[in-house]
Amino acid sequence: MLVYWVFPGTVLLLLEVGQDISCLFFAFCLAQLTCQPGLFLGKFGKNSTATTMALRQPHSVLVVIYNTHNEFLLLQRADDPDFWQSVTGGIDPGESPIQTAYRELFEETGINAHTLGLSITDHQKCNQYTIREQWRHRYVAGASVNTEYVFSVCVPKGCEVRLAPGEHLAYRWLTQQQAAEQAWSSSNRQEILSIELA
Repeated sequence: MLVYWVFPGTVLLLLEVGQDISCLFFAFCLAQLTCQPGLFLGKFGKNSTATTMALRQPHSVLVVIYNTHNEFLLLQRADDPDFWQSVTGGIDPGESPIQTAYRELFEETGINAHTLGLSITDHQKCNQYTIREQWRHRYVAGASVNTEYVFSVCVPKGCEVRLAPGEHLAYRWLTQQQAAEQAWSSSNRQEILSIELA
């Protein structure tokens, strides 16, 4: 069983019950040294190391991807195989939403828009939705609603897709209607259908 403590600055420490309390002290000291709030996961025993992950702010991007044959790309989440979506991702500190869109597109699909000479379209639109209960531990304390900035990009037919290990299990190219029906979230469905195809 895991127990956790929340310290000022939204630092969350997780420790397995039964481990030496000195492990908790070590993790707390590490949090102070990094000077960043973070999430400490895993076993802090002799044969393991502490890992850190910053808690997310409730701001993200949605990047709808379609190709020159009017097919839309959907990705299957690894943490919920019933959840199919366009590219999404949290905005890192110091990033603008458009910078996040280019980064997440590359990280989740291997498509480098800059290298391919592709421009991501900023729809100048935001959606807000309730963060799923099972994902709220990833966010800063008290976050329950996420703001999502909407983008899209048209890629060449046959563009290679390389999934991010651990994030997605599979991908599909679908018609606009099929993609809208397959997409898990209502905002994702809405944005797929909003794309005007040639």
